[in-house]
Parts: sequence; structure tokens; C-alpha cells
Amino acid sequence: RLLLNEKEKFYHVINNMDNGMIVFDQNMKITLVNDRARELLAIGPHEEKIDFVNYICRRFNVIYDGDLAYAMKSGPVAFDLERPETDDTRALILEVRSHIIKNPMKGAGEILAILTDVTEERKEELSKQNFFSLISHKLRTPITVIQGTVALLQEGIIGPITDKQKDNRHSSCRINRDQNYLIFLSLRTINN
Repeated sequence: RLLLNEKEKFYHVINNMDNGMIVFDQNMKITLVNDRARELLAIGPHEEKIDFVNYICRRFNVIYDGDLAYAMKSGPVAFDLERPETDDTRALILEVRSHIIKNPMKGAGEILAILTDVTEERKEELSKQNFFSLISHKLRTPITVIQGTVALLQEGIIGPITDKQKDNRHSSCRINRDQNYLIFLSLRTINN
């Protein structure tokens, strides 16, 4: 009775985790899956003992270079699963980290995979990158034109320049330095 109670507590804990959790054997057959993993991967109640790698490869874009099954059997692995948005499902990006559970009695043990929904974090990172690219472009485009014009003036291609114009040629360097500083501040602000 006490052992049954402990088992119920264990299943209660894993089924109420924020992250998905899957355990599978060396043949990649799922042996244990919590409710969150079922939800994230859309694994039905009667779909246990399925091949984990084949299942995710059919339903997701797997972001990993190499033989995933072999790598997971060899040691810790981190990879992403991406599913685009459809009429029926929202876009989903999962970060998966797997670890071998060593079994001293059997040698090679089972493999534990923890799934974390990182969709919002990745969307935010992409928005920051896009914003930084836009700011960088908007600042650099007019500065490049100014620098080109200053270079033409300095070379006398446009015509002779006055002494006052010669003194102002350092403004181009200062503008370039200030522009780079603004871009640096923007990047720092975005990353904070």
C-alpha cells in the first residue's frame, strides 16, 4: 500500500510539471510520457511504445545536424523541434534536452528527454534582431551617403573646397563614431 501511494505521488508530480518529460528505451520506444509532453507533441493516450525519433521527425522540423537517435544513445543532446502555425495549431518551438539514465544492473539505461516550450522567447529574440537590423540600416544608409559626399569633396571631384569645408571634414568621422555608438547603445538596450 505504501509503495502504491509513493508511485501515485510520483505520477502526480511528473504529470503536473510545466515541462514535458518522456522516457524511452535504447530502441527509442517511449516507456513513460507525462501529460505536458502528450499535449506538446500531440501524443494520444494509446500511442505509447511508439518510436520517439520517427514520431517527432514526421510531425516537426527537427533542428539537429547528424544522426539524432545515435547521438541520444551516446550522451546528452540538445535540439529544437519546430512546428509552423496552421489553421488548427499554433506555431510551436520546443527545446529538447536528453540525458541517459544509467542503470547499474542493465548497463545501457533509458533516455530521458525534457521538452520546454520556447516559442515566445524565440519570437522575442527574432523581434529584437529585426529591430536592431532596422535601426542599423536606418542609421547607416544616410551616413553612407554623407561619407561618400565628403570623400568626393575631399578628392576635389565635385570642385574646389573652401578652408571652412576642409575644417568640417572631421565631422564625417565624428558622425560615423557617434553612429556606431548609437548602434552599440541600441544593441545593449535590446539585450537588457
